[in-house]
Amino acid sequence: MITEEELAIRRGHAIFRADVERVVRVIAERHHASHALLTRQLMREILEETLADIGLAARWPAQLLTALSVEAKIPPNDDLLTSDDAIAAGDFGRLVARVFADEDTAR
Repeated sequence: MITEEELAIRRGHAIFRADVERVVRVIAERHHASHALLTRQLMREILEETLADIGLAARWPAQLLTALSVEAKIPPNDDLLTSDDAIAAGDFGRLVARVFADEDTAR
């Protein structure tokens, strides 16, 4: 049985993920609208901007931001992002790749 505390933690994590998704989507859409190619470097920049936006707003504890940063394993070079790269970058990478793909199919 789930305790009230566990339920509150799960709700908090779901709200955090929704907040991250909203911020990532706005940032990725802006880059995509400027016709930027989705490279590994751009994905790192989107991650950094996302962390800065959420961190500066002080909406979430540092441990959640750190976990997001650690989860997103983006290779160090600046090649075009591959589907394997997006998968390796976890939920963050898949979201960024999806934004770029969604925008491409909309055109």
